[in-house]
Amino acid sequence: MKGLTLLILIVAFLTSCNQKHPFEGVWITVSHVSENGHTTSAQTQNIFDFEHDSLKIVQLGNHASGNLREITMNAYKYEFINDRFVSYWEKDTIYFSYQVEDSLILNFNTKEERTNQSVVLKRIDFTKKLKQPLKGSYLLKWPENSTSLTFINDSIAVGFDKNHGDKWKIFNYKGAHLFLYLDGITPISSIWNESDTILNLTYHLKPNRKVTLKKANSTISPEDLYGEWTRIDKSLNLPPPSPEIIFELKMTFDPDTLTTHYYNEDKKEAWQLTEDGKNIYFPDRVLKNGGVWNMLNFNAGDDTIQIKQGYENTRTWFRSPKI
Repeated sequence: MKGLTLLILIVAFLTSCNQKHPFEGVWITVSHVSENGHTTSAQTQNIFDFEHDSLKIVQLGNHASGNLREITMNAYKYEFINDRFVSYWEKDTIYFSYQVEDSLILNFNTKEERTNQSVVLKRIDFTKKLKQPLKGSYLLKWPENSTSLTFINDSIAVGFDKNHGDKWKIFNYKGAHLFLYLDGITPISSIWNESDTILNLTYHLKPNRKVTLKKANSTISPEDLYGEWTRIDKSLNLPPPSPEIIFELKMTFDPDTLTTHYYNEDKKEAWQLTEDGKNIYFPDRVLKNGGVWNMLNFNAGDDTIQIKQGYENTRTWFRSPKI
């Protein structure tokens, strides 16, 4: 009988050691609650990855430096003492009480227990995956509006009617879930396939907000721009200053080079047209102001084109007749 009792105790002990704690897994911060109960969105989002006896915290973006693509990871030991979660962070020990429902709420104190704050986390869904590289043009649509977005390579995107490109990055955590960063434009989000041509973004701060990326193509091609275009401008105030002076501006699109003739000077540079035909960009200066032009109301065969070359600088160009 003693042997049977000992065996039961051993089995119970081993079973308890192998049981997962209710919040074991991977979570992401969505909000903070201060001592006075005021809730705010998480300014810095972190992944909390709870394993059997260690906690890995992955900081997504460095808001202090402004580098939103910077990833930092730290691992800490933790244990449970008297129904409290205790984590050992470098030179400090943090005590947490917790609640687990559809969210994980960690109420934490300093070692001296002089402060009381909470962080709210949501589980990350690892079943939704991105099944293709991001390349080419998309229609980015959210409840209030829509715009174009083109991934011109694995680190730069253009669109949003901006006159320069933005850096972007996907962070693949544990090979199953990906996060999208786009400087100054989108918050951290999961990105996953709805179909071969439609992608969804899930903002963890607003999980019910539906945002989609739909693959977009164009009815125009670079060849539709080839040739010389002219603009007559009476408003420029360049030397010699005169309200009556008329400047003739010209630009010529060749397959690889755009030549602009401006005030008796020629400038040549490489250019590209996005797949959706919405933007012309200049690879050598795409991240600088003026490195992206927005195409307005242009169709194949048109003899006029409107180009927004700055935030408020829209010009109309006329196709020069072929000689």
